[in-house]
Amino acid sequence: MPRKKTELNQIVLQMLKNKILERSELVLQRSIDCDVLADMVSKETKVYINGITFKRLFGFTKYPFNPSIQTLNILSRYVGYLN
Repeated sequence: MPRKKTELNQIVLQMLKNKILERSELVLQRSIDCDVLADMVSKETKVYINGITFKRLFGFTKYPFNPSIQTLNILSRYVGYLN
């Protein structure tokens, strides 16, 4: 059974993406950079996130992506928010 679609404010999502890049000090130019970012976030938050999540989030794959609440919470914690 597929999970319920997450309601997202695209402006807030873009702000989160910008803060992730700012915090990581990475420039995502190739899809392999998403794997590096995933490793950084996983080490910092102590929660594993796959590189494909970042590839989808930052548009390196043409897969319609709607991150789960859990993923958004992990990413929010990475940039300094509670959730």
